[in-house]
Amino acid sequence: QAITKVKGTGTPLQKVSVTKYSNYLKVSNLNDYGEMTCCTTSMSPVLNPRDIVIEEKYKGQQLKVGMIIKQTCGGTPIIHRIVVLDYDKNKNLIGGKTKGDNNPNSEYFKLNCVTHIIRGVVFSDWEYDKRIQCKNY
Repeated sequence: QAITKVKGTGTPLQKVSVTKYSNYLKVSNLNDYGEMTCCTTSMSPVLNPRDIVIEEKYKGQQLKVGMIIKQTCGGTPIIHRIVVLDYDKNKNLIGGKTKGDNNPNSEYFKLNCVTHIIRGVVFSDWEYDKRIQCKNY
C-alpha cells in the first residue's frame, strides 16, 4: 500500500510504501519524512496505539489551529492537535495550546518545543488484522 499525496496540507509524499509483515508494518521510501508509532489513546479515534504517523520536521512552517504536531520538551514526545495559537505584541508566534482529541484538557506549548508536523498516518489494527490504510492530513 502506498501514500501518494497528503491532502489538506499541500505537501506531497512521493512513493511512500507500507509493507505488512506477520507482526509489524514497515514504512519505506520516506525521503525527507520520518515515522513514529503512537503509544497512547490521547488522540483516539484519529490516532490509536500502534498507528504509524508520517511526520515532517518543523522548520518554521506556518502552524494553524487544527494541525496535529509533535512536541518534545522534557523528553517524552507528545502528538496532539493545535487548539489555540498565541502571538506576542509584534504578532510573532510564541506558542499556544494543544489537546489530545480524547483528552478533557489542553496544555500549553512553546514554539521551540515543536519538532514535527504530522502529515499522514498508517492505520494498523493488529487485534482484528483487517485494516491497513492511509489517511492524509
